[in-house]
Amino acid sequence: MYMKKLTAICLLTLIGISVQAKVITHVVTTYDTIMQVHDTVIQQLAAEQPQPKWQDASHRIFAGVGIGYGALGYKVNDGLVSTEKSGSFAAMLEANYAFFFNAHWGISAGIGLDYYPARLTMKGERVYLNFVESDGEACDLTLQALSVKEKNHLLTFSIPIMAQTEWMLTPKVGIYGAAGIRLQLPVYGGYNLYEGELSRTGYYDQWHLTIDDIHDFGRAEQEEKGKLDTKSFGLSVEAQVGCVLPLTPSIDLGVGLYGMCMATSLYSGSDAYYFTEQAEFLPVDYNGFSSTNSASAMHPWQVGVQVSVRWKKAVTPKPAPEVWEPVTLYDTTWVAVPHYDTIQEIEPDTVVAQASQKVIDGAIIWFDLDDATPKLDPVDMLDQLAQILVENPEQEIEVNGHTCDIGKKAYNERLSMRRAQAVADLLKQKGVREEQIHLHAYANSKPYYSKSHDRYLDRRVEIIPIVKK
Repeated sequence: MYMKKLTAICLLTLIGISVQAKVITHVVTTYDTIMQVHDTVIQQLAAEQPQPKWQDASHRIFAGVGIGYGALGYKVNDGLVSTEKSGSFAAMLEANYAFFFNAHWGISAGIGLDYYPARLTMKGERVYLNFVESDGEACDLTLQALSVKEKNHLLTFSIPIMAQTEWMLTPKVGIYGAAGIRLQLPVYGGYNLYEGELSRTGYYDQWHLTIDDIHDFGRAEQEEKGKLDTKSFGLSVEAQVGCVLPLTPSIDLGVGLYGMCMATSLYSGSDAYYFTEQAEFLPVDYNGFSSTNSASAMHPWQVGVQVSVRWKKAVTPKPAPEVWEPVTLYDTTWVAVPHYDTIQEIEPDTVVAQASQKVIDGAIIWFDLDDATPKLDPVDMLDQLAQILVENPEQEIEVNGHTCDIGKKAYNERLSMRRAQAVADLLKQKGVREEQIHLHAYANSKPYYSKSHDRYLDRRVEIIPIVKK
């Protein structure tokens, strides 16, 4: 009898264990299925969320100075025996406003001043036989340059319109580039014949007479000065390239190269020459640019090194409208709440009420590149969160720091911990106990989920409630 009872008890025990094992296996399998379906649904909802407008856009102001080499780039036709042209010291000064649509691309417009120089040296002479002067008499016209040296300079007011780009290679250095057009309005252009003499004489064979001071003849001697004959405006093309060195989160130093060249001729020459029966251009008055020749065009240009100070301010993005999508799976409900295209999970049976849970799950704090100062938007978010945690001292949270993938791993780990610590310090200042806060530093190992990944979304701290079962 005793053995029968013992056998029955063992049998019942084995049956109970078998039933429990099947139930546990079914529960685990069901839970795994739920979580797989949950993850799929949440990702689908995330892809459908509207994105904020002007995310990562910024206002920027550039102020720079350039020093280099340049020339007036004029063409001289029908020259003397020897005509040499050269450039000299050139400079530019400009200030631009730029609007960047995202972290890399923008457009700019501004104002500037540009200085162009030129040097001209002439030697030799040229004779025109049987030249008919203005009184109708024939003579031999001689154009002669006696070691003439001429200085020219041009100052223009400019309006640059350019496409801008910028790429940060590391937190400490980046590259920039710009290209566009530059409307240039001459402010002043002058010449100075500072050495030598230009002469225009006529020899009349019938009278054995040389004339150098009447009719079409004359002299231009040392210290001859005047204004250049320029058009009212010209159009240049310009390009810039260089490196960006961040000084503060909002101020950068730019160092690079620049070049600009006038695409249209700026030289007028309308009053300097007249056309004779011999089909030669001859000067009426000395007007710079080797007046005994015929200057036909002017294309000022310069290249050099540019240094600029670059200030930037991020545009506050307009948030997309909230979309709530309840999803019920096996009697468990999750609600997808977008926060800058972020999806968070809300468990219904937490210590914190549903409304308070929404505040905690929406708590994402953003940071600028290589910076551990929180950007609080809205400003009262941490106040609300701190109030909830103070009123519920048993509720604990994870404060998780993240970075983008720029920089070395070890540095990003330290930076993500600094970001998490900065948020934790703010919460503790508002009364939250240190025991309620658990810090984690993930560096760039957990990128922010969005339809089109941008690095600025990775620079964040996420606050996640710890659910105690």
